Amino acid sequence: MTVRAEKIAAALFAILFAYLLKCTILDYATEPKVIGGVDFDRPIPQFIPWTPVYYPMLLSAAFAYWIWPTKAYTSLARRIAGASFAIVRAAYFAMFISFFCAISGEFYSSIPHLMKMEILWGPVGVFLGTLQGTVIFGLFFAHVFIMFGVFVGSLIVLGAHLVQHSFGSGSDQRSNLSAILRSAKNRPGSAGSQESSP
Repeated sequence: MTVRAEKIAAALFAILFAYLLKCTILDYATEPKVIGGVDFDRPIPQFIPWTPVYYPMLLSAAFAYWIWPTKAYTSLARRIAGASFAIVRAAYFAMFISFFCAISGEFYSSIPHLMKMEILWGPVGVFLGTLQGTVIFGLFFAHVFIMFGVFVGSLIVLGAHLVQHSFGSGSDQRSNLSAILRSAKNRPGSAGSQESSP
């Protein structure tokens, strides 16, 4: 149950992170550039989203949920390290999939203006452009991603640990109390034992 809660928290973080990427360094992911000039009798192309932001958000959430570590570590430090590494990978995947959706949308929008050979090589260009953008921005923001990953991963693990510890201690106290009451009821000379004796 705790691992599932951690996975859900990681997925929610990935959704937020993908949205933050869209709002900051990847804002063009939902705004196509003008292709073939501007026709003032029609809406300007910038107002037509070609890559809805929920595509990278949902894909990032699914990836973060999938890669979250499920191994039962005995040490809390190892759990934090594994969670931090998972969050860093989720952040890089969110950037990769955001670039991929943006460049795929650009390629799809430009298909009517491309030749047949350009269309055939289009998927290769989409992948290479995605990889190039991810590497450049990933290296530039590596320290931010790592610090963010360590902070969020530690926060998720420590929060789940505290909740599990508090609920576990509460259930232990209830079980101890019920055991004390049963032993007191079955003790010789108690009211319960006198009522049950013939």
